[in-house]
Amino acid sequence: MKRALQIISLVTLVTVIAAMVAQVLTVTQGVTYDANGQPVNPSTLTLVVTILGVAGMLSLPLTAVDGVLGIVVTGLDQRYAWLVAVVVAGALALVGLFVMIWILLSVQSPIAFQTPFVIVPLVTLVYTLAPTPRRAVTSPAA
Repeated sequence: MKRALQIISLVTLVTVIAAMVAQVLTVTQGVTYDANGQPVNPSTLTLVVTILGVAGMLSLPLTAVDGVLGIVVTGLDQRYAWLVAVVVAGALALVGLFVMIWILLSVQSPIAFQTPFVIVPLVTLVYTLAPTPRRAVTSPAA
């Protein structure tokens, strides 16, 4: 189960980074879309930005899956400090999402609204890479 969490964390990180790159390219290169969602000036750059943007949209459900799986795995392993870390990371990601929505509604920014989601897969990835503590075996008193 920990291996599945590690794989999902890595895939989620890649999709969030794709969203961030797509947003930066959209703003800096002036890629614009018409009302139907088609690029105004079709080119290789707009194709790359559109593909990265679609990959970035996958980061929303992947982050949710990663967070829920992180909660389940840390709970089953009885690693309660990591459980708190995953829950706090999820709460910070949600607060960051609302802040980013507020910012993006007021100005065009090179920062993708999915950027706060990077904290959840980072925490779960670090959890999967952290060594498992050895539990002391106690013998019954004779």
